[in-house]
Amino acid sequence: MTPITPDEIIFKIGTFVHEIFIENVFVSTDAIEYAVNISRSDQLMNDHFPGTSIIQCFLQGAMLLFYENQTFFDPNKDLFFLGGVRIKYLKPILLGHYVKFRLSNIKYVHNILLFEAKSLDTAGKIYARCSGSLSSKSRKSMEEVLNKATIVNNKQ
Repeated sequence: MTPITPDEIIFKIGTFVHEIFIENVFVSTDAIEYAVNISRSDQLMNDHFPGTSIIQCFLQGAMLLFYENQTFFDPNKDLFFLGGVRIKYLKPILLGHYVKFRLSNIKYVHNILLFEAKSLDTAGKIYARCSGSLSSKSRKSMEEVLNKATIVNNKQ
């Protein structure tokens, strides 16, 4: 695995999300590892790191893993599509925790990434597990689909 800088992360996924994991990011075509230091109170909701933030961390890792497998993805021309995500929360993440995320490429075929992921504490105990798929489509083709749907809806 090779390290990736915050600037590279922002270049790759900044069009879609505000990146939230910025520490020790390593990536290859088979896996990605990164960490989040839960040190700011604005990252918290109801006194714990919210489930949606955990999903976002998994999703951002999947986006970067997708990039490693499809090098011609262009964030200005393409869109990500997340599908079939399953997540199981095992324990809460609290202020002050240092959380490691690991995603594995189960299979990449025909523009679809199947991945498994987990978030871990410093002792290796699991906070959450996740599996899902991520694919992409061109913005232009999606605009055509949306335009057709709008025309059909306006006729009704």
